[in-house]
Amino acid sequence: MPLWTHLREYLPEHVGKPSDYLPALVLNAALVAGTVAFEWNIGELILLYVLEIVVINVLFIGTAFFTPQPIREHLREPDEQWDEEPTPLITLPRLPPIYRRNIRFAAKQIVVTTILAGGLFAVAPPLGSILTVSTGTAIIGIGIFQLTRVWRHFIADQRYQNRTPAEALKFGFIPLSELYLILFYVFIPVTFIIVSVAIAMDIDGYSIPHFVSLAYLIPIGVIRVYIQGTDWHPHLREE
Repeated sequence: MPLWTHLREYLPEHVGKPSDYLPALVLNAALVAGTVAFEWNIGELILLYVLEIVVINVLFIGTAFFTPQPIREHLREPDEQWDEEPTPLITLPRLPPIYRRNIRFAAKQIVVTTILAGGLFAVAPPLGSILTVSTGTAIIGIGIFQLTRVWRHFIADQRYQNRTPAEALKFGFIPLSELYLILFYVFIPVTFIIVSVAIAMDIDGYSIPHFVSLAYLIPIGVIRVYIQGTDWHPHLREE
């Protein structure tokens, strides 16, 4: 199955309400403002995006551990464990139980996310070299935004009781759709244009204005606001 055919399954199915886009719009506007005000470079932005992928997957994989409903449509072959009541592996006071079968189901995504994050970290600058008050604030903002999504879709009114681990894990695939769109519809064409102009005007690479990074950031923000604001499964909002 081609990569894009697979990733399309995780793209939003319906346009959301205007209010659904506000948190994502604020977050991405803050990234644009940070680039302008604090002169964040491409390396710093890459690292922020990588950290966001890690945060999303840590939160939603963790959420998948305690969603008790069975899954069937994501199974390649029948599995008896999903026809039985879930067996708690860990039970903590005032917290929902963690189920053994959910951990096994999430294991593949844990491995994929670890490999992907490791590869992206390899091309990003070291965290210590860019960790400032401004980038630290951006990281905290990313965490808060993703926590609101966990709360909205799974925690509020104990909605996790009616969710499956597959529904939680699907949120972790959303950044993969974003990366695909960003790579082929932003990074490659924008880089081609910038390099072509620089060659035509005989501009040294070190002389390219810092604000050129906005040529990447603004279209990236449009893609991210659309996907994050719309989300992937409209019925989760309505419950």
